[in-house]
Amino acid sequence: MKTALMPLMAAMACICTLACGESAAPDLVFPDDYEWYADSALGFRIAYPDHWDDNSPQTGSMDEMILGGAHFPALPDSINAQLDITVFDSDYDLEQFRRDYGADEERIAGLTAYGTTRSFMGTMQRMVVFPGGGRYYFVQCVADPEIFDDYGDIFDDIVGSFELIE
Repeated sequence: MKTALMPLMAAMACICTLACGESAAPDLVFPDDYEWYADSALGFRIAYPDHWDDNSPQTGSMDEMILGGAHFPALPDSINAQLDITVFDSDYDLEQFRRDYGADEERIAGLTAYGTTRSFMGTMQRMVVFPGGGRYYFVQCVADPEIFDDYGDIFDDIVGSFELIE
């Protein structure tokens, strides 16, 4: 009788695990040449290649919804690849972003995110929005189309490193 119940108990445990909320993000391991940028006031941290130029923080905006952000051009690799993070307040219209850009819901590093890749004004852009803490974190990886695929793994590492912090 005990042996007959084992598969049922295992299935119930799996269902319970899936139904009981979000799992924690796995421990992230990056190459030795990555470093972390953190902004505790804006509530996030993100990893990027340490030889990229840190032009952060970006402050001030004509748009009152923008709380701040960070900018990292891929120098000296390329003047045509970069990472931008923009933090919006709770008035940001996520549904309009999803409609306008065809962004799909996905799980990245244990967080719900909305992302898409598009061509825009002679560049390729990977755009991901992470909602959290009453804010929206817009992570954008940009490169010229002819080198965008060369940066694919780096962009995946960067986006996958995003974390909300207190």
